[in-house]
Amino acid sequence: MSFSDKTQDNLEEILSFGASLEVHASKRTFDQLCSLASYAKSGKSRITIHGASALSQVALCEIAAFGTGHVTFKD
Repeated sequence: MSFSDKTQDNLEEILSFGASLEVHASKRTFDQLCSLASYAKSGKSRITIHGASALSQVALCEIAAFGTGHVTFKD
């Protein structure tokens, strides 16, 4: 099972325990990405979002705001 097959709840729990992970933007909704960013911040972990160039500037800024300092965007 890859991380893309994990449920949103599973990923949020992993982040909340302090583990960092990577996801692809095309596999999650905007709201899910915001939530994951928030969990990364609260768990003092990091989330890397691949395929982020497909997201709008507004979306990137909002996701970043949810996970201030804990989000990395990659193309």
